[in-house]
Amino acid sequence: MSPEEVKISQSMIKSMRYDEDGEPEVCPTLLKLRFVDKIRDEPTASMQLGNYFETKVLGANRDGTRTEQLPLTHSTKKKTAENIRIDEMVFEFENTIVPRYHLDLGKAHITLETESVHSKFMLEAHLDLVSPILDPTIDPDNLVPVAIIDTKLTADLGSTYGDFCWGEPEKMDHLQAYFYDLTWELTMGSRVPFYYIVCEHGTGRSWIVIRKKVMQENRDRTIDLITKTSNTLDDWSGMSRFPIKPNYHDCKNCPIKNACEGYRIGHSVKVV
Repeated sequence: MSPEEVKISQSMIKSMRYDEDGEPEVCPTLLKLRFVDKIRDEPTASMQLGNYFETKVLGANRDGTRTEQLPLTHSTKKKTAENIRIDEMVFEFENTIVPRYHLDLGKAHITLETESVHSKFMLEAHLDLVSPILDPTIDPDNLVPVAIIDTKLTADLGSTYGDFCWGEPEKMDHLQAYFYDLTWELTMGSRVPFYYIVCEHGTGRSWIVIRKKVMQENRDRTIDLITKTSNTLDDWSGMSRFPIKPNYHDCKNCPIKNACEGYRIGHSVKVV
């Protein structure tokens, strides 16, 4: 596998699932399927909701496809209550969030690709939106001219547990923000602020705008992860084929599990 065949993204780094000793827990063959061969997993129900919301507010999904409709109710063949709540949040996004923060939706789904001295492989970042934004914490009178904005849809904006605990965002892993900050600087030669716009489709139907500060220690850790991922990919590329590393986490959703000799072992016991 040559450096031209694969690019390192924040999603790839997260998929590596480095353990306490810095070793990747991911099955190398599954990682190759997803990030080199571009074989996509079947979207989960929550992913479908997010894709639908993204299509409605930004015009398309990240990969350029569009999710125009969600499954209807079995009995009445009408929109579900959840679907209706998302439609209401789309209206709120378009008629409240966009004008209040002076967002420009003209630059949605921007892809950055750049080289880095920390990696043999190119870096790639898929940005939801690049736009001016009104942020009184930076300047109460003038727009921030350029910002990276990532839209999120959540069932519970007040959640304080799990990977997406938006009720306590300081506890979350913000690798996405750090990676985008670094990739933007390498590509554009400057740094811009990073924001989440998080919309809830639960009964609350509220939303929040969060600016994630990126400190030097965050950038240093991100660079370490990029270097580690590059070295790991380079090691695997030198083998006759990517190794198979069966484990419960990967095997249960692997698209080739029925043809893989490691599936029976990996799917049988979850190790914690």
